Amino acid sequence: MIDEALQRQLREQYNPEGAPKREVQHCLVEILVEFDRICRTEGLTYFLDYGTLLGAYRHGCFIPWDDDVDVSMPSKDYQRFQQVAPAMLDERFFLQTKQSDKEARMGHGLMKIRRNGTLSINRASDFHVTYHRGISIDIFESVPTPAVSHSFFHWMNRRVGKSFGFFAYPKPMSFLNVVRSMVFPVEYGLLKGLWAVIRALRPKDREAGTLERNDTKVPTLTKDLYPTGELAFEGHTFCVPHNVEARLTSIYGKNYMTLPPERQRKMHAVFMCADTTACYTNNEVLR
Repeated sequence: MIDEALQRQLREQYNPEGAPKREVQHCLVEILVEFDRICRTEGLTYFLDYGTLLGAYRHGCFIPWDDDVDVSMPSKDYQRFQQVAPAMLDERFFLQTKQSDKEARMGHGLMKIRRNGTLSINRASDFHVTYHRGISIDIFESVPTPAVSHSFFHWMNRRVGKSFGFFAYPKPMSFLNVVRSMVFPVEYGLLKGLWAVIRALRPKDREAGTLERNDTKVPTLTKDLYPTGELAFEGHTFCVPHNVEARLTSIYGKNYMTLPPERQRKMHAVFMCADTTACYTNNEVLR
């Protein structure tokens, strides 16, 4: 964990207590606590992941400029959560899946829990359709992944993600995009078929997100993920991978404890509102 004095300095610089951005973080923790409650009640496995895991390990709380929460679940528990959560969630929350909110273009390894009565807008928000845009946590499916070379995994991940992203989200009309609309669906189908064959033939001793959603540099060995441990985050205790350092190295490389340059310390959202009296857009406070 970084020096306590430096952590206080970063908090005061980016997100002091009482600031609108800090209120968004409190809202995210509220959602995460509800998610954790359901998982513990149902005996489901999950772990903090990506920037949330890095924040818990490096800062003991949110990365001061972060404004989202990521968790991952092994496939069996991910599917089970989709089944039980709608009936178990407090009325303040909404489980967003491709079944519950079709216009949101969910699925393929991602679902969200959104807080009713809030608003979150990012650069991928589509205003041509109507869907729940409340502040949310991201829940990723963690799938068994075959032992392949890092370079092949990167290539497969990049190509599948690009071809899937093209037809999953609206694109402006142009000659190039017309050509892509014919090529990318074929590429996506062929690559997914190839990946299915590789998964059937190679040992699956590691996990990563689905190829459409994956954000890790290399898959993490299953033995480094389970059984999960626990770590303090924002005054609560949540589940984390068995070997936190191995997971963070898989995602960020070996220098994950080094703070990024100031120009890279950016929040994800364009606009967020935890209530109707204090919102923010980029770094400007609206009152």
